[in-house]
Amino acid sequence: MGVPLTSWCVNNFWHDIGNWLNLGILKAENIFYPDIASQIVIRELGGNIQGRRIGEILWLLIIWQLWYSRVFGVNLGSNSWNHPFLFPSWLWKFYKKF
Repeated sequence: MGVPLTSWCVNNFWHDIGNWLNLGILKAENIFYPDIASQIVIRELGGNIQGRRIGEILWLLIIWQLWYSRVFGVNLGSNSWNHPFLFPSWLWKFYKKF
C-alpha cells in the first residue's frame, strides 16, 4: 500500500509547499530551478512526471530542504510572495488552464 503523497501535496499541504519550497529561498540557494515545485505540479518540468511521482518528487525536495537547513545549518534566505501556493490549489489550476 502506497502513501498518498501526491494527494497530500496538492491538497492538504498546498500552502505549506509554498513555505518549504519557496521561490525566494530556492533562488537564493541556486541549487534547483526556483519555480521547480510549481513546474512539477502543473507537469511543465519535462519528462513523464505524473500520478504518484509528483508527490514523491515534491517529498524528496521538501526533505532535502529540511536536511540542508538543519544539518548544514544553511541560512535559507528570505521568502518570496511571488508563488502560486498562496492561492487555493483549485483557483491556481483554473487560472493555469486559461
